Amino acid sequence: MLIYLYGTDTYRRGIYERNMRDAYAAKHSAFAVYEFDGANETGLQTLRDICAAQSLFAPLKLIALHNLFPIPEGQEKQYKKFFEGLVERADVVAMIVANEAPLKAFAFLLEKAKTVKEFPMPVGSEFERFIREEAGRCGARLTPTLLRDLGRAFAGDTWGVVAELQKIASGGTYAAEAYQQTQNFFDALMALQRSTPSRALPLLERLLISDDEAKLFNVLASRVPLSEKSRFADYDIAIKSGKMDYALALTDYVLG
Repeated sequence: MLIYLYGTDTYRRGIYERNMRDAYAAKHSAFAVYEFDGANETGLQTLRDICAAQSLFAPLKLIALHNLFPIPEGQEKQYKKFFEGLVERADVVAMIVANEAPLKAFAFLLEKAKTVKEFPMPVGSEFERFIREEAGRCGARLTPTLLRDLGRAFAGDTWGVVAELQKIASGGTYAAEAYQQTQNFFDALMALQRSTPSRALPLLERLLISDDEAKLFNVLASRVPLSEKSRFADYDIAIKSGKMDYALALTDYVLG
């Protein structure tokens, strides 16, 4: 059986994944849940070994797969055959967790999966609705002005706004200075998108000094127009495969 979870909102995606894992462990056994990280594991043989392993405690198993893509060069056919074989298996559930939908060669993963859920980053009114829902869960009281300010300051950052809501719920106050710094960050990011390369490069350099490069990349990727989404998807693949780092991808972007 296959499950495919994808999207750039890693907060909501992570909650859904955790709930799936917890439910499976409660119904079967803690020994029934396995991990596979394509960035660290040895590859397909590890997956085969997990599927073949027998356990007296957990005859059924759930495998959470992260960083599966890109598939190692030259192994696409082997991986495809492996996952096609899992489609009808009832004793193994492969839960693939990714930032994006699979490429064409592995589109069957979406077609054959029992469950497919996408978690795009909420924007605009959807993001404000997310904030209201999370505020209700953690007990943070919001005024309309505070809701608007949080929506602007943390656009594209569900983790950040949840952390701020939890601080408010525990008795903390929303710092206007922190908001202004965050707003300055987004203003600089918008300027980066609109500037010519000669002006954008110095601005990018300052942003890389003051902010985390992965944060810069992910927030920018969430804000670029649809016509540039595929470009950032290519950057993401190059970064995960070790061909680029975030700073180089950002530099390539501003150079056009």
